[in-house]
Amino acid sequence: MLHVLGLQEFAPHIALASILLLLCAFASEKWPPEVVAISGMAFFLLCGMVDTAGMLGALSNNAPWTIIAMFILSSALMRTGVLDGVGRLLRGLTRYGQGVVLIVFILFNIVASAFFNNIPQVVMMIPVTIMLARACGMAPSRLLMPLSFATILGGTLALIGASTNLVVDGIVRGAGLPGFSMFEITPLGILVAIAGTIYLTIAGRFFIPHRDTVSTLLDTKSQPHFLVEVFVPMGSPLIGRNPLDSSMLQGPERRVVDVIRGGLSLRRDMQSVRLTAGDIIVMKSDVANVMTMRDRKGVEISAPDEPLQAEVVGDGPALQPVAVRGDTLAEAIVGPSSRLIGRTLRQERLRRRFGVYPIAVHRQGENLEGRLEEVKLRVGDTLLLEGAPEDLQKVAADADLINLSPSGEKGFRPDKALLATLTLAGVVLFSALNIIPIAGAAWIGVAFVLLTRCIDSDEAIQSVEWSVILLLYSMLTIGSGLEQTGAIEVIVNFAEPYLIGMSPMVVLALIYVVSSLMTEIVTANAVAVVVTPLAIALAIQLGHDPRPFAVAVMFAASASFATPVGYQTNTLVYSAGGYRFLDFVKVGLPLNFICGIVTILFLPLIWKL
Repeated sequence: MLHVLGLQEFAPHIALASILLLLCAFASEKWPPEVVAISGMAFFLLCGMVDTAGMLGALSNNAPWTIIAMFILSSALMRTGVLDGVGRLLRGLTRYGQGVVLIVFILFNIVASAFFNNIPQVVMMIPVTIMLARACGMAPSRLLMPLSFATILGGTLALIGASTNLVVDGIVRGAGLPGFSMFEITPLGILVAIAGTIYLTIAGRFFIPHRDTVSTLLDTKSQPHFLVEVFVPMGSPLIGRNPLDSSMLQGPERRVVDVIRGGLSLRRDMQSVRLTAGDIIVMKSDVANVMTMRDRKGVEISAPDEPLQAEVVGDGPALQPVAVRGDTLAEAIVGPSSRLIGRTLRQERLRRRFGVYPIAVHRQGENLEGRLEEVKLRVGDTLLLEGAPEDLQKVAADADLINLSPSGEKGFRPDKALLATLTLAGVVLFSALNIIPIAGAAWIGVAFVLLTRCIDSDEAIQSVEWSVILLLYSMLTIGSGLEQTGAIEVIVNFAEPYLIGMSPMVVLALIYVVSSLMTEIVTANAVAVVVTPLAIALAIQLGHDPRPFAVAVMFAASASFATPVGYQTNTLVYSAGGYRFLDFVKVGLPLNFICGIVTILFLPLIWKL
């Protein structure tokens, strides 16, 4: 279009003006970031500031492909329950005091986020963090902000730690420079992480605010906790153990309420209970853990409308439940005109009448502690039912159940946890030893976790944050347009007279500060795409090695602590912790300065300017 209008000579200036408008649109948050980026790419294509070949060329960049693979590998680790035992391990530290818990909590999340994508890590750790805070007797807000900040700090420990690192690496490779190795940034990352940990330990104890608005987060409708009964069969590994000490039964999203033996409750002396075959364990659990226990050996989900039957096992009789294995697990709500109101599941005998097993029940706003079979149903109660689809529909029609739908939750696959962990370790090792580039190693890992059923293909596809990928591809296309139009050259020629006599340290600091400020109002990946080519070109023009300048952008674009909108993990804990905007400014702004000072001071010692 510019060629048709005779404005081709103004293309660099129009491209730069478009970038300013894009940054303003990002900051306004009127549209989602990916919509802004796609619109900007469309404008560049329409004006001829980038051609279709440039757009398709963005698909060859290794960064988005690697990020997609890391999303899937992170999801496989979550699906196999690798982080499921973290809450229990951390809660064991509460005896040493809040200070020790805070330090270990921060260090764990820093190390984990070096290899685990930080967005799903924060999502997974939010309920664990809230339960840990409650166990320590502190407000969840005192730990949720350190959770986000720690995962950001940990992202600088390895190349795969943050998507921003991979974006900068992809642009560096695209500029014809050697790419970064897996642990090339680790020495500087460790220094930044140590400084950040010291600050967070102090801030966590004295400056991070106490907010009470998340006290009911785990009891919200999005995370319903069901009352469920678990039967202990002969040969179960639980026999002889105390139910409160079993990681299978106790965790962030599940807890033991009672143990029934011979029709008698043992809840008054749970500490001394040792499980025996035939015991029924009454639990409170979310859907994912119900499904996990349903698929594990050593326990059986007990159907409340079926009496236990005597059956000869080994040398004598033992109680065994009728097997509960339907085709579909679905959630249904008791409607206002349902005949189930005021009746118990044992009275209804849904299995005998319809072939449907009632697995669990949840009541919003009330703590159900009794036997599942004794609960008198009310309007709004949620039932977890198992059976063939046609049988479930019959129950829904007969009992006036509403919103009957397959449960979206899936159980963990703990038997695959080691495979998933070793897969990620293999990806890191292959890349670190330069056996195969990180993008290729990551996709080999994806193939392995899919083939070994650590994660299903539909879950893998759903685990990818496609909005992030669309944003990246669009911004990479726009970055190509800045090069094609000569816009980057215009900026470098403009800045060169002012910077030519300055120390390389000063130029490095200016690039860091500009990147850091932009990251607080614009998505980090967009900043990396725009500023990295500029930093490389400016360094070359001034006669400096461009590598340390690219590293400065990498670290600055990740170090977003001062606002809840600069980085997605901040946004996640912003609402969960009930924070105010100024909470991030007060606690995060000093951390921005600390990370900036450490980076600028030590970066030239690792990469010569």
